[in-house]
Amino acid sequence: MTGQNNGGRGQGDGRAGRDGCGSLGRKGRGAGYSNQGKTKSTKVGLCKELEGHIFDYGGHGAADTMRVTQEKILQYVGLKFGEDIANELKNKATMVLSPPKYSATIEQRHVMWEQLVRKKQINLMTALEAKLITLQAAGDAGKDVALEIANLENDISDLEF
Repeated sequence: MTGQNNGGRGQGDGRAGRDGCGSLGRKGRGAGYSNQGKTKSTKVGLCKELEGHIFDYGGHGAADTMRVTQEKILQYVGLKFGEDIANELKNKATMVLSPPKYSATIEQRHVMWEQLVRKKQINLMTALEAKLITLQAAGDAGKDVALEIANLENDISDLEF
């Protein structure tokens, strides 16, 4: 012993203080230690991406937590559903999109395309109906013929739809 009475402890066996000084490798948290952001909420959000972003009224830093949570929700919605929806949430205003304006040439081309598609459908339906009549007139009720008749009837139904 060194002549100083430490209550049965040696000189270097004291407890570490807040300043991080101590002996035998023990250290305190230090002067700049902060536990902020390291606690995990026991509550869980509705989706995995927003899991830790839950806030309660009255808690320490509730306003900051609410602001950060709203920002995270905006980021999540923007990534998942698009920037237009995220901007609506951020600005709290409904965004109204005007319908696109097409030139007369484009509208005429679209009408011609619709006519072409209808003509192709009518041609195909006529051919399928003729093939169906031919198969039904053959009278052979084999498995392959019955399956082909069913497929033709399905194709005709699809074209009619």
